[in-house]
Amino acid sequence: GVSGGYTLAKNPNQIIVGDVLRVLEGDMLVLDPPLDAVLQTKFHNCIRAAVFDKINEKISEVIDKKTLASLVGINETDEYMYFI
Repeated sequence: GVSGGYTLAKNPNQIIVGDVLRVLEGDMLVLDPPLDAVLQTKFHNCIRAAVFDKINEKISEVIDKKTLASLVGINETDEYMYFI
């Protein structure tokens, strides 16, 4: 917020960026899964499988490997009060 931020309940080395993004923003999909009631053509299914599913996987790989500490260059031995 304007006057501060959040107090972290865990060490920044234990907080995964992907978890934070999903809590704050929802899933991180480039393209949402198809609705059950919407018929998808073979073309749409191929594009989804060949392109969008792979992009979604790569995004998850990146954000699930990063911690808050790694974003700001904090070492595990640093001891601070953390606010975001």
